[in-house]
Amino acid sequence: MKKILNPDAPLMRFLSQAADLVILNLVWLACCLPVVTAGASTAALYRITLNMIRGTGRCGPSAFWAAFRENFRRATGLWLLLLAALSLMAVDLWFCTSFDFPGKSILKGFLLLGALIWLLIQAFAFPLAAQFDSPVRAILVNSLVLGFSHLPASLLMILLNALPWLLLAFVPAVFLRVWIFWLILGSSLTAYINTFLLRKIFAPLMPEDMR
Repeated sequence: MKKILNPDAPLMRFLSQAADLVILNLVWLACCLPVVTAGASTAALYRITLNMIRGTGRCGPSAFWAAFRENFRRATGLWLLLLAALSLMAVDLWFCTSFDFPGKSILKGFLLLGALIWLLIQAFAFPLAAQFDSPVRAILVNSLVLGFSHLPASLLMILLNALPWLLLAFVPAVFLRVWIFWLILGSSLTAYINTFLLRKIFAPLMPEDMR
């Protein structure tokens, strides 16, 4: 029993990390509620999950707040650009579904491509903002380059990020059973899983002692 309750025992480390992810998820969710701060909150989330996986740096709420403040301007700028692009695509989609006009299929094709680009940028932009001190334009370009050059990993991250929305849209009965899990742990756990993929992708871009 003493071995099991030892803080360095596998079970205790697992429970400690699970508790950290629950706290992280709730703090992230609270910081996303004003909507405009969702980008800074997500960048802070990835800063902490990167620290957790590397076993370096602080991982508590105080570290989250520090990362939130540090990345606020860039991450908020990124989020507002993505939100504007998403709103424009939503209007175009409504137009396509509401009216018949020449070139409708071409516009749908552009919308599909635009949605893929948006999802790739969204998957990489906030982790990049958390890890690298780059301007917004560079983050957008690097998100596309990394997204298309690591497409299998990118598609997996997109699927994980979109999973609750896919459940809500296509199997709402399942979503109603698991929504409380997502509220408590889902987003931080998704970021934590994504970070394993991102760590390998970021490794060639970083000094050896920070990989």
